[in-house]
Amino acid sequence: MGGRSSYVACGCGSEMKVVKNGVVWCERLEDGTPYKLFAGDLCQCKRCTNSAIHLNTTPLAAKHDPNFQKIFDASSENGLIVG
Repeated sequence: MGGRSSYVACGCGSEMKVVKNGVVWCERLEDGTPYKLFAGDLCQCKRCTNSAIHLNTTPLAAKHDPNFQKIFDASSENGLIVG
């Protein structure tokens, strides 16, 4: 029981499908500075092609964490950063 649902609903009423696992969404400050990193899956609607990221609620790292820059750089180099 429990676990993460693979179903993500779109505003058009259709189901979104995961098109890429393991992306990293970057929350940024108003000036564009990276602040927090979250792991997630990139989803796309089968009907209207809108996209969304199904995120984990706990950040991988925040700016004050010692490993933040290492995770950010590795994710960027591998083309995983979105946002």
